[in-house]
Amino acid sequence: MDSCHACLNLEASSCVGPATAELRHEHDVILRALAVLERAGDRLAAGVPVDETALGELVALVRTFADRCHHGKEEDQLFPLLRAKGIGAVLDVFVGDHVESRGQLAILSSGATAAKRAAAARQYVGLLRDHIERENEILFPWADGVLDLDEHADLAKRYAEVEERVVGAGVHETLLATLDRLEAAIPAAGKRA
Repeated sequence: MDSCHACLNLEASSCVGPATAELRHEHDVILRALAVLERAGDRLAAGVPVDETALGELVALVRTFADRCHHGKEEDQLFPLLRAKGIGAVLDVFVGDHVESRGQLAILSSGATAAKRAAAARQYVGLLRDHIERENEILFPWADGVLDLDEHADLAKRYAEVEERVVGAGVHETLLATLDRLEAAIPAAGKRA
């Protein structure tokens, strides 16, 4: 079973280290998807046509990669371990962000008006960017300070199991290729699709 680490073409030395490194690398991919979603939201808000098929694919990609896989690793693996280390209420804020983001994705994939979907896209993008920054700058460094090497290794193994269960082997390459295609399919509002 390969983890996202291996699938993101990281140098071998990057794979050895804190389990939070994998989550940080996934954040980089999520940020790319957020940039595309922001463009889609801008197009919707401006009344500029959006390739609805591409937008649907983008929402599906975000649901799979960011929510089910990445947030799943955090909620089911990292956070319980951190709770056992004595952190509690702080994690509730991060879980709350995950829940709120799922609501925005539901609006984006609904038959809501363009204005409502534009607002949902903007709220989702803003929420996730802030969430990622707080995890990268506050939560993950704290976790790195309290988890020992054995705990990091165990988390990495469990992350790979989450990926296998959620997306299957070799799917990350397909997700990244899809993101490459969607970056081109959803240009900025001032540009043609």
